[in-house]
Amino acid sequence: MVLRFFMLALAFFFISCTEIVRNNPDDPGSPKYVSELSSSAEVPLSSEAVPSSSSVEVPLSSEAVPSSSSIALSSSSESTKFGPGPSVTHGGEIYQTVEIGTQTWFKRNLNVNITGSRCYGDDSGGDSEGNCSKYGRLYDWAMAMELPTSCNTTSCSTQISAGNHKGICPSGWHIPSEADWNRLITAVGGNSTAGKYLKTNAWNGEDTYGFSALSGGYGECNWGKCSFKFIGSSGGWWSSSNGSTDNADVKIMTSSDNVTTANNPKDYVYSVRCVKD
Repeated sequence: MVLRFFMLALAFFFISCTEIVRNNPDDPGSPKYVSELSSSAEVPLSSEAVPSSSSVEVPLSSEAVPSSSSIALSSSSESTKFGPGPSVTHGGEIYQTVEIGTQTWFKRNLNVNITGSRCYGDDSGGDSEGNCSKYGRLYDWAMAMELPTSCNTTSCSTQISAGNHKGICPSGWHIPSEADWNRLITAVGGNSTAGKYLKTNAWNGEDTYGFSALSGGYGECNWGKCSFKFIGSSGGWWSSSNGSTDNADVKIMTSSDNVTTANNPKDYVYSVRCVKD
């Protein structure tokens, strides 16, 4: 009996010792230790492993960042700017305008009735056939430049404004020089295709920029009488460039896609477009 009691007491002693060891809070295997570790422990990271945002540098290849020269090339190849400009009243008529590139132009030919100007097909200057209403009036060079008639046979270079020559255009506008015409032609793609983009659809063109050029023809005049030619197939516009004693530059468009320059007699009559100063 005593022996059995002794054995039971010994067994109870060993069981108690085992529970004390298991519940030791300093034991890494105890449940309390594991719980505290998972909730409060922080794993330090070295600065080499994760660099700060201020020191991160991501190398970029030349393909990822274009050079300044390629950016400039991209911007210069953008489509030409164009759109409606302000309307202008001149000689009792309202003219719509169009912005093309860096310039602003009248959208139709000038139709100011001054002495000596012609309507195609009517040498008296009347509009019996309605051509002035459609194509505008035709002027010789001296008329267009608002200079004495004698300037059709003399240079008159001293009477040409050094900058923009107003001529019969309204204030703030002028007769286009060769430089003005060439700037327009360059803006729409160059001489070889400018005609296509500047002419109306009805005249074998696309009128891409709203310039709306029409084939108003011209007149070969002598002693006040004109022989009119090529309405519906050709159009010509004066330049303020003097050219020579009795000739001046004219921009010519025909049924082809290009624009050409002719140096024709100043007493011929052609159309006039105005461009903004």
